[in-house]
Amino acid sequence: MNTTRHSLARLSASFMLLATAAAAMASDAQTSASANSGRGRSGAAMGTARYEGDLGFARTDTRSGAVNAARSVALGVDENGLSLSLSTAVAPRNGPAFGTNLNVSIGNNGEVSLSTGRATATGGSERGVTVGGATNTGNRHRSGSAISQATGRTSNGGVAQATTNSRHYPGRQRFVPRRPSGRAVPYQAPRPVVTVGSGAPRMVIGASSQHSRTAHRKVVKRTVVKRRVIRR
Repeated sequence: MNTTRHSLARLSASFMLLATAAAAMASDAQTSASANSGRGRSGAAMGTARYEGDLGFARTDTRSGAVNAARSVALGVDENGLSLSLSTAVAPRNGPAFGTNLNVSIGNNGEVSLSTGRATATGGSERGVTVGGATNTGNRHRSGSAISQATGRTSNGGVAQATTNSRHYPGRQRFVPRRPSGRAVPYQAPRPVVTVGSGAPRMVIGASSQHSRTAHRKVVKRTVVKRRVIRR
């Protein structure tokens, strides 16, 4: 019983640090569950659950006897998204003890944080498991996160195993318009104009322009008057 309480206390302290590190206005959920049993012992089961958000709930359910079990669930929702945490631990009097934990958060931008934990304890005169986790959606200044912890223990022989896994899937990036660089665009002089054809009017083609222009050539007629000089 004392071992179970100490394990839950350490687990809760770790998750509180994670929750404190989370910035304000971010949904948060955390749970833990622990169960132990053994030969000639009644064993015990305990669970904790907590959430932060505009909406949500936290619930625990424990039972003891031939099978000691604890189940905890927490859900938090706010403008930044949804956070969910689930923990379950089972320790029968005759048989292996096992526990599982799942944490998932979904941000309003599609960001997903996921973590899982699993613990088993077989053999020995006493067996116990403790699992737990926490998750939060983060906010516009930081990304969401998820963490899981799992431990297994036995007395007088036996085998205990524990594994954890976490994943993060980034959401869509916010569009931020780029500011103009302010660089001046160098002036490009037009290419020489080429005159094509003969007569008036004539077409002028410019390589630097897509428009055509007409130019009228002035035709100047010159009249030459020949004078006769009569010598006397």
